[in-house]
Amino acid sequence: MFLFILFVLGSSFGSFLTALFYRLEHQESLLGFSHCDVCKHQLEVIDLIPIFSYLLNHGRCRYCHKTYSSFSFVNEVFLGTIFPLIFIETRSMLPLLIIVYLFYLSLEDMNKQMVSSIILHSLLLIVFIFALPFSRILILMPIYFFFYLLNYNYHFIGEADIDLFAILFLLIGNHILLIIFVASLFSLVAYPFIKQVSGKIPFIPFIYLSYLMFLCIKK
Repeated sequence: MFLFILFVLGSSFGSFLTALFYRLEHQESLLGFSHCDVCKHQLEVIDLIPIFSYLLNHGRCRYCHKTYSSFSFVNEVFLGTIFPLIFIETRSMLPLLIIVYLFYLSLEDMNKQMVSSIILHSLLLIVFIFALPFSRILILMPIYFFFYLLNYNYHFIGEADIDLFAILFLLIGNHILLIIFVASLFSLVAYPFIKQVSGKIPFIPFIYLSYLMFLCIKK
């Protein structure tokens, strides 16, 4: 029963984060009611149930019958599946919260190759509150500033990527080396395909996938 609750929670986060990203991208109010993107009809509760509503309405608006994008549905299924799987491996809610942040940062990075600093800072605050061994700060600071200055001159990686690596180091310590290695492999494999669309590689999604793999195999 608890795993089903986690599935519902994960799918709800998938729906919420997708809607949040869409509204911010289109400069819509975060307080307004959800509506169909085509006919602008206000959606009712039955239209807003993650996964179920999409399947019930066959991926279409109940009012204008236009086809919805499957983007939100895919995100709902993905997070709905990941939440119970990760909890089974970790027996902790903190990784699920980290996953939510990384998921949203991945959406931003994939679409505009930049991320919200407020999201990164709030993620750092969570790590400080719940999981920070303060001894790691002394190790991190000189390394962080070295790579930050190096990247300032050579621009070999995004600044947000360095910040995220620093946050994950505070969270998981030396295991960050595995995250970097696997994320780099993912990006090399994906580069020929991404190059056809954009010259820049959104690296945070690969960090996200690497962190998910780490959570599944760290035992």
